[in-house]
Amino acid sequence: MRFVEMLDFNTVFLEKHDIYKEINKDEELKTRALLKILDSKRTKSLIYAGTYTNIDTLSTILTVHREPLNNPLLDSFAAWLSTNYSPHWPLVNLVRRGTAIHNGQLHRSISQIQVKLFDEEEGFDNIISTSSIIEGVNTSAENVILWKNKLGARSLNDFTYKNIIGRGGRMFRHFIGKIYLLEAPPKEETTQLEIPFPDEILGDLDEVRYSDSLTNEQVSKIIAFRDEMYGLIGKPAYDRLKKENVFQISNSEFIKTVARGMKDNPDEWNGLAYLNSDDPESWGRLLYKIIVLQPGGWDAQYRKVVAFIKAISKNWTATIPELLEELDEHDIGIDLFFKLERVVSFKFSAVLSDVNELQKEIINKGVDVAPFISKLSHAFLPSAVYQLEEYGLPRMVSKKLQRNNVINFMDDTLTLDMAIRVFQRLGKERVLATPTLDSFDKYILEFFYDGITIDKCAQAA
Repeated sequence: MRFVEMLDFNTVFLEKHDIYKEINKDEELKTRALLKILDSKRTKSLIYAGTYTNIDTLSTILTVHREPLNNPLLDSFAAWLSTNYSPHWPLVNLVRRGTAIHNGQLHRSISQIQVKLFDEEEGFDNIISTSSIIEGVNTSAENVILWKNKLGARSLNDFTYKNIIGRGGRMFRHFIGKIYLLEAPPKEETTQLEIPFPDEILGDLDEVRYSDSLTNEQVSKIIAFRDEMYGLIGKPAYDRLKKENVFQISNSEFIKTVARGMKDNPDEWNGLAYLNSDDPESWGRLLYKIIVLQPGGWDAQYRKVVAFIKAISKNWTATIPELLEELDEHDIGIDLFFKLERVVSFKFSAVLSDVNELQKEIINKGVDVAPFISKLSHAFLPSAVYQLEEYGLPRMVSKKLQRNNVINFMDDTLTLDMAIRVFQRLGKERVLATPTLDSFDKYILEFFYDGITIDKCAQAA
C-alpha cells in the first residue's frame, strides 16, 4: 500500500484575525469584540467556548445583549423545548435569539436537531460549542470565533485547534472562512501519536503481547494483579473472564477492591437481588455502596446520584418536566439531569456489570442483576427508544407514537434495526398523521426520516 498525493490545495481560504492582541485579556473588551463580530453581518458563526462554564457565560451574554428574532421555526423549537424539557432552561431563550448549543452532555437528538437548524438558511445564526462539534459532526460556518483557548480543564492543543478552525468556510458557499481569535492560539507543534498505557487499565493487558509499550514496573503490576485475582476467584475463572472481555470499566484497582471485599465480607453484599425489584426505594443501600467503591467522576454527590437513579426509573412513564419537579428537592436541575443520565447509563451500568460478574464467581448465591443493568444502560427507557435518540428521534415523540399504537416500543424483542424497518414500512406520511403530534414533532420526524430512508439507487444496486 502506498499514499499518492492528488491534491495540494485547500478548498477554502482561512482569513485569521488576531483580535486577542487588542483585547489583552480584558473580559469587557472581549465581550464587545464578540458582539461586534456577530453584528457585522448576518451569517453563520461557530463560537468555540472550550468549557461548559464558558457555554453558560456566552449564553448569558447573548441572551442579555440580543433581542428575540421572531423567527417562526426557532420559536416553534423553543416552545417544544419549553414543553418537553423545561421553560426555565436557558437554551429556550437562547434559541429565540438565533443561537444553539452543542456539547457532549445534551441528549444526542437535541444536538442533532440544533445542527440541522444551524445548517438551514432560516435557522440558527450562531452555535456555541465545546470540542464536541468536531467529533463526527458534519457542519461548518463562515465565521469561527475562538472564545477560550481551553479543552476542558487543559489548554487547547494545536491538533484540536486546527480541527476547530477547519470548520471555517464552506465549499461553494463561503470560500473564505473567517477565524476570529479572542484568545491566543496554541503554539504549533508536531502531532504525537504515541499514547502510553495508564496504570488503571493494566489488568486488561497481556504483558507479553504489549511488552514493547510497557515499563518494567508496569509489567510487574500486571503480574501482581493477575496473581492476586487468581487467589481471589481462582485461575480458571479469572482467565475465562479476561478471555471473554467481561470486565467493562478497565480499572484493575476497582476490580481487585471489589473482589477482595466480596471474598472477605460476603454478607455485606446480601440484598443485591433487590436491584431486580420494581420498588426503587429498596435499591438505595446497594446503589450507594457501589458508588462509594468508585470515587470520583460521578458529577454529583453520591446521594444525588442515588436519588437520580430512583427518579429515572419512571423515565418512560413520566415526562422530563415531571422528573425535574421530583428531583428539585435534591437540587438537580436540567443541566445536571443531562450529566447524570449519561453517567448512569454508561459508567454506573458498567461498574455494576463488573460487580455482578464478580459476585457470581465469588459469592455464588444464584443472584444475577443483569435485568437491572440492562434497564440502567438504557436510562430505563425501552432499548429501541434509547437507541433511536442517537438517530435524532427524541423519547417524547416515541412516547406519542406508543400511546397512539403506531409502534409498540414495549415489545422486548424490538431491536434498533427492527424499529427502523418498522418506520420504513409504515412510511413517513402514515407516521406524520399520528394524532397529538405538534408542528415541531412533525419537523423532527421529517428530519428523522431523511436519515433512515433508503436511497432508491442504493436499493437498486
